[in-house]
Amino acid sequence: MTDQIQNLPDRPVSTESIYELMMPPRCGIGLIVPMYSHAESDDSKCVAAYLEENGVLKGIYLNADGEWVRSSVTNSDLDGVVHNAEKELTFMNRLASEIKEIHGNDYLENYEPDIQFDAPVGFQSKLFLRHRKLSPSDFQEILSSPQCTDALPMYQVDNRLAGVVVSENPIGNSPPNTVFLYFHPDISTWRIVDSISSQADQAVLNQLHKETGDKIEQHYDDFEMILGPPDSTHI
Repeated sequence: MTDQIQNLPDRPVSTESIYELMMPPRCGIGLIVPMYSHAESDDSKCVAAYLEENGVLKGIYLNADGEWVRSSVTNSDLDGVVHNAEKELTFMNRLASEIKEIHGNDYLENYEPDIQFDAPVGFQSKLFLRHRKLSPSDFQEILSSPQCTDALPMYQVDNRLAGVVVSENPIGNSPPNTVFLYFHPDISTWRIVDSISSQADQAVLNQLHKETGDKIEQHYDDFEMILGPPDSTHI
């Protein structure tokens, strides 16, 4: 599998290049957020970010040799960090300390929150979904999230949802999009099957529903379809 981090150019990169690491084929990266630019780099180019890779939170940054490397600071409690402000702050402070040892505090600039307007489809879903198979109350949290306009259950495992479809609230200039996701049990987080315009033909939506079911079938011996087309092969 291609190591997308090592393939980044040996220099500060644009935030677009950082966000592209979330795009297909993704290669294990389910979420990434630009963290710091360097005060002396052109056009506020990125020198550090944090990400979820194969279910583990970690940082990436440009080291003293001008190469992109993964941080030694990691946390495998993805749900605990993303959905707990105190744990998130602790993780981010530890990660920031490691990065500042390389770049120095005076040369790093934080990105403004609106940098997320440039994030790809699926970014919001990875933030508001609990990183576990969803209980009924977890699913209700999705529906009440300002980042979500609608959500539907697709597949369940052991009476908890392992396949959902989410309509994200558009941010910035992005169009409304529907995201198909399944819960990957080996890395304890959600993976995006695909996304498509919310106005797509029903036949296309049905196909993505099937592809989500195929992913569920790869990872679970027993599952149940909750909602889907009547001719589904996963009933």
